[in-house]
Amino acid sequence: MGAMTTEYGERVGMALRVVCKLHSDTTRFLRDFHNDRLRAGWQSLFGNTVTKELTAAIGQKPYWMAEGVYCYYVTHNMPNSVEGITVAFFDYVGKFQEPVLLAAQIEYNVPKGTQLREVCHGWDIWDLYFTWNQTWNFGTVISLGSMDGGRIKQAKVMAVPLYSIKRVEDAEELVNTLNETRQMTPLV
Repeated sequence: MGAMTTEYGERVGMALRVVCKLHSDTTRFLRDFHNDRLRAGWQSLFGNTVTKELTAAIGQKPYWMAEGVYCYYVTHNMPNSVEGITVAFFDYVGKFQEPVLLAAQIEYNVPKGTQLREVCHGWDIWDLYFTWNQTWNFGTVISLGSMDGGRIKQAKVMAVPLYSIKRVEDAEELVNTLNETRQMTPLV
């Protein structure tokens, strides 16, 4: 860890308090978004799970902090599609210097006899934006075709700075922006 000074330790302590506040604010935001979606007739695809692949062991990852959190929702008239959000606390790809909120709609190829939950991966929204996308612009709807060997049929994703979101309704407006450019066809 190198030589540390008291001043440096105090700055690290302050930074950790800020990160704790970010996580607390994000928890509150996700809870409110989740409750709004449920009231609107959507179902949570992963229940209360919002992140995965955290380690409690030494050496399995270079840190113990969550990189991001996610929520996915499904409705009965679009059984192979999800709408969701992901909060990326930091961007290991290096495209942004601040936390980002991603909103997405994803249509999956769901084989007969398979549940959507088995096909949808928790980090799909993250991958749509940071891995499979080549244009990292805030506020732009990005439409993507078949991804990940055809597991994803088509998708739309959009990113904004997390701190531009002041209310849950702001996040809903992002999802509505995706709806306005919807190519996915609901069942009648």
